Amino acid sequence: MLEVGRKNCKRCTRWRLLVDYTWRWRLVRSKGSGRKPRHIKPTIDGVCNYCRRIEEKNRYRLKTKEERKEIGRRANENRLKRIKKEQEKLDKTRALVRYQQRELGWENERVSIIPFRMWVIRQIRLRGSLANFANEIGYDQSLVGRWANGFYWEPESHPVPVYSIEIGTVDKVLTAAGASFELSMIYPLKDDQT
Repeated sequence: MLEVGRKNCKRCTRWRLLVDYTWRWRLVRSKGSGRKPRHIKPTIDGVCNYCRRIEEKNRYRLKTKEERKEIGRRANENRLKRIKKEQEKLDKTRALVRYQQRELGWENERVSIIPFRMWVIRQIRLRGSLANFANEIGYDQSLVGRWANGFYWEPESHPVPVYSIEIGTVDKVLTAAGASFELSMIYPLKDDQT
């Protein structure tokens, strides 16, 4: 359980809240197994974060121009490494999704209809009417109306909600409308083109 309270800073001698200090859960040294479990309670720094920031600024100001350039270069290099690592992770995820769609037959995977429904409603408004949009993509007007409404009527006269749709159907409709590139925007990581 975290402690709540105040502590006196050793540098500026002000009483500050404990959240204004750096907390560290240090590893306990243990003999034998070599495993080092963490402390249950944290070690709280004696100098507040405000004073630490001032200390870092002063230390940076004392550096020469070349040392500052080196610090900036290292920071940029680390940033590019992080971006590259995140991109590789994203590419790996997309490759896995493509594999699942192609090899494992996940074209029949069902997804929530809501993002697709919003896209259909927008296309109907852009085309002027439901009939125009249905004719353009070559689908039955009642089926497109079902997607746009999000429900259909049973013979017993009560509405039945539509919760999901096959990703393959979404891809076919988008391709027919000339917007296959929008699949990744409607359903992220479902785009087979990426």
